[in-house]
Amino acid sequence: MNADWNRVVEEWLANHPHPAWRQHSDRVNADLVERWLPAKKSGRLLKTDLFDEVASEGIYSLLSTRAGKICGMDVSSFTATAVYRKYPEVAACAADIRSLPFANSSFDAIVSLSTVDHFADANDIDVSLRELWRVMRPGGTLVITVDNRSNPLIALRNSLPYSFLRKLGLVSYPVGRTLSFRGAYMSVESAGFAVCDCIGILLAPRVLAIPLVELAARHGSRRMRDGITNSLMWMERLQQNSVAPRLAHFVAIRATKPVERSHE
Repeated sequence: MNADWNRVVEEWLANHPHPAWRQHSDRVNADLVERWLPAKKSGRLLKTDLFDEVASEGIYSLLSTRAGKICGMDVSSFTATAVYRKYPEVAACAADIRSLPFANSSFDAIVSLSTVDHFADANDIDVSLRELWRVMRPGGTLVITVDNRSNPLIALRNSLPYSFLRKLGLVSYPVGRTLSFRGAYMSVESAGFAVCDCIGILLAPRVLAIPLVELAARHGSRRMRDGITNSLMWMERLQQNSVAPRLAHFVAIRATKPVERSHE
């Protein structure tokens, strides 16, 4: 799996960089994490996917204000190595989220952005969530996103063969089983977490937004670029609206690991 994802990442960086869209995606993710992580700086934080940090600036600068020590893991050793070279302060390693190389209760916070939604077997989602529960300390905060199966376009995409979608240029990396709003809520809760929030993020339709943003970044005026950026961010105001399950690309969940009460 590591070798496969190494090839995927290297090819994506060479052929599908989408810098303007990545900047927008980073901004949406950073806004979410800034709202949901505790304001007080924690001890150790785990980020389970480092693709954002190798493909663009990612959200490292924000995470560094919320944790004394940041650990990062990615299934791709190429990605983990690239991020360590870019951000030497990050303790980055190649690992499988289904079997994390960390001790129980190692982290005060975990940020998992679109990590558990790349498996062919839906059971691997539950396995991954249990691993996140295991390595989080009681009272810690989880921020997690997955592709939103409640979105009809995502549901259609996931029903079609990857090879077919790749030939059409609609996807450049393997997509896997994922969850609806309700399914994500129930899966996180079943893993032992207490769910605090469940919303949708990245509400602009990507099939239209990505080429529009990139075209404006390359050829548009400053006024046009700002107008498109502001319009995309305006759509994020609908994250908790009733239309979010149908429009959002990702389900986002904030959850905590309950503190066990001692029996007196």
